Amino acid sequence: TMRNSILTYAFGIPFERAIIFHRWLGRMTVFAGVAHGLSFFLTWVEADIVSDQLVVSKNVQGLIAGIFLVIIFLTSLQFVRRRFYNMFH
Repeated sequence: TMRNSILTYAFGIPFERAIIFHRWLGRMTVFAGVAHGLSFFLTWVEADIVSDQLVVSKNVQGLIAGIFLVIIFLTSLQFVRRRFYNMFH
């Protein structure tokens, strides 16, 4: 289980404290990912090249990754986990 992670042993961090870091790192990752994607998208809107950019493979891959990142974030919210408990357990 995650309670016995090699990282918690290596850094000497108890699980209860490690989970707090995990949550904050996750939130920062979502924020950075959304800010990154949004900045590109707004640049494309301003230059009127959205349709050109959405056929470029790496941009489509980034969009898909961003969508899944947001889905993971949304499903990590406590009220969502409580509402759909059976889906997660």
